[in-house]
Amino acid sequence: MVQAIAHNNTLFGSGASIRTFSILSSTPACENGKKLREFISKADHLSLVLLKISDLSLLRHLYGDSLYWEIRDMTIEAIQQVTSRLGYANSQNIGLYLCDSGEFGLLSNTILKSDTLLDWAFSVRMEVQTELRSWLVKHTGLQLKIQLGYGSSAHTSFAPEQELIKILSAARKISSSSLNTAQLSLTKEFRSILSQGRIQVVYQPILDFSTGRILGWEALSRGPAGSQFESPVSLFDYAEESGSLFELEKVCRQKALAHCSPLNPGQKLFLNIHPQTLVDPDFTPGETLNILRKIGLEPDNVVFEITERHSIKDFSLFHKTLTHYRSQGFLVAVDDVGTGYSGLWTIAQIRPDFIKIDMSLVQGLDRDPVKRSLMETFVTFADKIGSKIIAEGIETETVFSALLSLDVHFGQGFYFSRPKLPKPQVSLTLHNRRRSSQPQSVERSFSIEYLVQKVPVVNPSISVKEVKDIMGQQGPMGSVIVALGSDPVGLVMSYHLDRQLASQYGVALYSKRDVTSLMDSNPLVVDAAEPVENVASLATGRSRFKIYDDIIVTQGSTILGIASVQKLIDAMAKFQIEMAKGANPLTGLPGNIALENEIETRLVSKQLFSIIYADLDNFKAFNDIYGFQSGDQVIKLLAKIIQHAVSRHGSSTDLAGHVGGDDFIIITGNQQAERICVSIVRCFRRLIKYSYSPQDKKRGWIEAQGRDGKNGKFPLVSVSLGILHCTGQTNLKAISERAAEVKTYAKSQPGNTYVIDRRGMLN
Repeated sequence: MVQAIAHNNTLFGSGASIRTFSILSSTPACENGKKLREFISKADHLSLVLLKISDLSLLRHLYGDSLYWEIRDMTIEAIQQVTSRLGYANSQNIGLYLCDSGEFGLLSNTILKSDTLLDWAFSVRMEVQTELRSWLVKHTGLQLKIQLGYGSSAHTSFAPEQELIKILSAARKISSSSLNTAQLSLTKEFRSILSQGRIQVVYQPILDFSTGRILGWEALSRGPAGSQFESPVSLFDYAEESGSLFELEKVCRQKALAHCSPLNPGQKLFLNIHPQTLVDPDFTPGETLNILRKIGLEPDNVVFEITERHSIKDFSLFHKTLTHYRSQGFLVAVDDVGTGYSGLWTIAQIRPDFIKIDMSLVQGLDRDPVKRSLMETFVTFADKIGSKIIAEGIETETVFSALLSLDVHFGQGFYFSRPKLPKPQVSLTLHNRRRSSQPQSVERSFSIEYLVQKVPVVNPSISVKEVKDIMGQQGPMGSVIVALGSDPVGLVMSYHLDRQLASQYGVALYSKRDVTSLMDSNPLVVDAAEPVENVASLATGRSRFKIYDDIIVTQGSTILGIASVQKLIDAMAKFQIEMAKGANPLTGLPGNIALENEIETRLVSKQLFSIIYADLDNFKAFNDIYGFQSGDQVIKLLAKIIQHAVSRHGSSTDLAGHVGGDDFIIITGNQQAERICVSIVRCFRRLIKYSYSPQDKKRGWIEAQGRDGKNGKFPLVSVSLGILHCTGQTNLKAISERAAEVKTYAKSQPGNTYVIDRRGMLN
C-alpha cells in the first residue's frame, strides 16, 4: 500500500491553500502520513492532475543528484506559479504530492467535470512545460516532454490510500497513451484563432556588422493578447501536440508576408519553420511565391529559419526537400545553434546560408572565455562552409563590442531594437569600432576611405537602357551604385551588364525593365573607416563571379563612392612593402616610425591617451648565461603577452610597438592602460619561469657577471611598466623625456611591476 509523509509547510504564496505531500515508498505509515489521508478523507470528491517527467530518473543517473533536485524544485515552483496564475490556488483546496519517479500530482477536493478537469490539466501541463523549457535545454541540451494524466472520483467507502491508488492508476493509464486534444475546450479557442487569422506578428531587425545597416527582419508570431495562447511557446506547443502545426505556420507566414513590405532590395525576411512542416507533402512554396510576387519580392528575400531544437527524423528526405526549395531561390538559416540536436557535421551537410547562434551562448560572452572561444570556432566554421553567423540575444554594449572583435557577421537583440510592428528602422555607427581580426604584429594600415572613387548613383526605378547609357563612357570595369535615398541597395558592373544584354533577346528582354532586374542586390558595402586589409579579406571571400566587383564605401548615412579591387590590390602591395621597412624584424611589431606617427596623430586630434613603456629587468644576465637565441625567445614571449593583453583589454585603436632590444611601447586609452599592465605583469610572471632550467627556476636566481664586471646573483627576468597619461596639448619631445623618467622609476621597483606617473596629465 502506498504511504505518504506530509511536509508541514506551504509552498504557495499568501492566500493560497496548496499543501505538499511526498510519496516516498510502501513502508508502514508514519505520523505525518495522516496529513494526506486526512486531506483525502475530508473530500467529498477528489480530482487529480498527474504530470510525469519520464526522463527525470535518467537525468539523475547522468548528471547527479544536484541537477535532479534542481529540476524537481523548479517544477514545484512552476506548478505554484501556474496554478496561482490560472486562479485555482485561491479558489480550491489543492494538495501537491511528489514521487521520486518524477511524478507530480495536483489533488483537488472539489469535483470537476470531465471536460473542465481536462482543460485544467492541459493548461497546467502546457504552462509548466513552458516554464521549464529554456532552463532544461540550457543545462541538458534536451527538451523533456511532460506526460499528462488525470482522474476523479466521488467519495466512496474505500480507505484514503485506496482512493488515491484508484484515481492514480486511472491517471497513469491516460498519461501512457496519446492525449485526445479534440476533447479540450481549448481546441475551440485555438481553431477560432486559426480560422480568423488572429495571429499577432512583430519584426526584429538583424543588423549587418560590416555596414551597420539592416540585413533583414525576423518575423515573430504571437497569439491574441490576453488569451491562453498569447505566449508563442504555448501556441506552437499546442499546435504540435494537436497536429495543427502546418496550419498554424501557414497562417503565420501569410501574416508575416502581408505586413513586411516594403523591403529594400537585397533585404531579407526570416520566417520560422519547423522541420516537420518543411517535409510536409502539403507544404509547397507556391502560395508563398504568389504572395511574394504581389508585394514585389523575390524568393531570395525569404529565409526559411529552421530551429535546431527539434530533431530531424528522416534527414535524407529533409535534405532532399531543402535542396528543392533552395533551387527555387529561397535561403536557409539554422536557428538556436548550440542548444539542440544538430552537430557541426549535420549543419555542414545542410550548408545553411545563415547560422543563428542561440542567446545562451551570446549573453555573457564578453566575460566568459569559453563562450568566446566557441564563438570564434563558429565564425571559422561558418567561413569554411560559406555561411554567415547571426548572434541572437544581444542586450549590452560590451557583448556587441566583443562580437565585433570576433568578426561575427550579423546580430539581433534588444540592444538594437525590440520586436515591433511596424518594422523598426535602426542603424549602427561602426566608425573605429570593429577590431581587426588580424594579429597586431604589423604596422596598422590606412582606411579604405583613401581609395574611394566617385561613380554615378541612380534610383532603383531607372531603366536598364538608361544605366547602359550612363556607363557608356566608363570602360569595361565601370560601375553604377543603385540607392534608395542614402541607402545603397545594389551595384551594376559594366561587364555583368554587357554579358546579360549580349545574350539572345537580352536587349529586348531587359532594356525597358528597371535596373533592379539586373543589379547585384547584395553588394559588398563597407564603412569608410575600415582598414584596407579587412576590406581585402571581405572582397576575396566573395564568390568567384563577384570577386572583382567594386566595393561600395559609405560614411554614416552618406555614400562616398566605390573602391575598385585593382586599386585595393595595388594599395595592399605598397602597404606590405612599407610595412616590411618599419616593422621590427624579430617580433614583427611596428617600429619607431609607426609609433611616432601614431603619437603625432593623437596629438594633432587633441585626444586623451596613455603611453605604456615596457622594459625587461635582469635581461643582460639571462642573455649572458643562456645565449642570444634564448634571449630572443624571451623578447618574443613579451611581445606575444603584450599583444594578448592589448587585444583582450584594449580597444581597436590601440597600437603596440617594439622600439628595439627589450623596449616596447603601447599607445592606448586612459581607461584601459592599467588593465593592460596588470595582464602583462601576471602573464609574464607566470610564463618567464619556463625559460630557465629546472634548477634555476627552483632556485629563483642565476649567477652571472654584472655590468660592473663582477659576478653576482641575479633574480629571474622581470618586466617593468610605466604608464604616462597625455593630452593633445603636449609634444613628442616632452613625452619622450617624461617617459624616460617613468621608465627609470619603474625599473627601480623589484620584480614584475607597473607604476603610474602621478604627477598629473602631461600637457
